[in-house]
Amino acid sequence: MRSHSQALAGLVDALEHALAEAKGAAPRLAVIHAQAPEVAQRLVEVCAPRLRVRAEVVNTLSIGIAVHFGPGTVGVVGYVP
Repeated sequence: MRSHSQALAGLVDALEHALAEAKGAAPRLAVIHAQAPEVAQRLVEVCAPRLRVRAEVVNTLSIGIAVHFGPGTVGVVGYVP
């Protein structure tokens, strides 16, 4: 079983691995959350310097999706335009 901080670290590691192919390009970052703005902001604070993020967006998860995952859900997407 993972702790909350281990799960977040796993998200960041997975994102870093997925963006490894975009060598040299500064990715953009999108973080979504369901009633967890502090966790979303912490993800930005961890990801931005580690991945040399060019821009970031933090937004709430739509209610139609959040109802299935519940409060506290966070997600992160990194992409190179």
